[in-house]
Amino acid sequence: MISNPPPAPPRRTARRSPLPAIGLTVLVALGAFAGATAIFAGRTQTLARDLTTQLNTAASATGVVTVTQTAYQRGLTSSTQTMTIRMQPQGSDRPLDMILTNHIQHGPLPGLRSVGQAIIDTDIAFKDPQVQAAYVKAFPNRKPTLHTVVGLGGGTDSALDVPAGTVTDQGTTVTWQAASGTLNVAGPDTRSALTWPGLTVVSSDGGATLSGLTANGTSRRTGDVGSLGTGSGTLAVQKIAVTGSGQAFDLGGLKVSSDTTESGGYYSSAMKYDAATMNVAGQVFDDLQLHMGMNHLAGAPLQRILTVIQNAQKAAGTPATSGRAAMPDFTAAQQQQLQADVLALLKGQPVIQLERLSVRRPAGDVVVSGQVSVPGAATLNADQLAHLAQAPMMIGSMVSANLDVRGAEAAVTELLGSFGQNGAGVAQNLHAMEQDGYVTRSGGNLSTKLRVHNGDFTMNGKSLGQ
Repeated sequence: MISNPPPAPPRRTARRSPLPAIGLTVLVALGAFAGATAIFAGRTQTLARDLTTQLNTAASATGVVTVTQTAYQRGLTSSTQTMTIRMQPQGSDRPLDMILTNHIQHGPLPGLRSVGQAIIDTDIAFKDPQVQAAYVKAFPNRKPTLHTVVGLGGGTDSALDVPAGTVTDQGTTVTWQAASGTLNVAGPDTRSALTWPGLTVVSSDGGATLSGLTANGTSRRTGDVGSLGTGSGTLAVQKIAVTGSGQAFDLGGLKVSSDTTESGGYYSSAMKYDAATMNVAGQVFDDLQLHMGMNHLAGAPLQRILTVIQNAQKAAGTPATSGRAAMPDFTAAQQQQLQADVLALLKGQPVIQLERLSVRRPAGDVVVSGQVSVPGAATLNADQLAHLAQAPMMIGSMVSANLDVRGAEAAVTELLGSFGQNGAGVAQNLHAMEQDGYVTRSGGNLSTKLRVHNGDFTMNGKSLGQ
């Protein structure tokens, strides 16, 4: 789903700020895709009910959102579906209820506006009168719209449009530019795109700016709705700037990309985080890169884990909440199934690959690369896994980690010095580590090899203190 609500200032205890509700408008509008994309003549009501359950399954993963269908009126040429989206973050004193209404025109000439199985136009409202009034005030002339066309072949084309606006509450003013997005679904394939020029937040003690946000993604589902799939996506932001309390933070040229693939029943997922520049408390870091991935994830147990969780959520209707997370209540059989599948997943030997963690300093790059795996899990049985869940620190003896660190001496010294230690002290410590064999020098470059195996930690093959 595509989501980019304008953020809001923290809610004060005096009264609930309507700003979070305005910000969540885009999120819930996008969530309506799941309740609209497969509605067509003859099966509208059944499909709408099923898709409401699917949307609730996805939303429940957040731990703060539940979705229910509260009304459905079916007519000969049109239908109306009403859903309630309830959001209650942990620690909040009361939930926020949003009313989502899908106005459905049936085909083959829905509303005499196009050729297709259906057209869905979505309206958003809030149950709380104060929040609803703020929503109307934020969009006095034109409300956000979500328009979906269901084609004759069952594919859907949806368009989201959020008008520009401004709202002031409790001394904070949020001004956002117009945003637009599309979602196209054809069989197992989904394409999404989002463009948002940005927003500004101004208050008495600081402000924030976000500019130039774009997002694009493609995905292919390998089975039924909710099944595992493959795909790629990219999120780019030109600038994020935050000021307040005498502090400043600037991030420029942010790009986040992901790519999930499948081969031979195993999935791999790669994530890349890149930032052209970051300024924190006067310290400037250039060309930050974090490229990592999770490889060799066994698809069969992963899919079964997902199915068990979804079935439990459907049976419960709403997620059970706890102080740590929101998860459904599992039956004894489901718990046994989950334990078996987690064991199978670990025995599949997944690997965390750190392709590159780096930062550029004037003297050069400092780079960390390597991988982490859990080979000790290959011999686990069900009883040992249950014991491990009670004492997770035991996993340290099963982990194998191989990390290589390298960089120009001047760059390493400068980077470590940026965290408070003076340059002379850093240089002295590096020299001592070199003399003890923990660090290797090659010209003006330094390197070391960090290894963890069977609970033992070494640097350049030497145990600490050796």
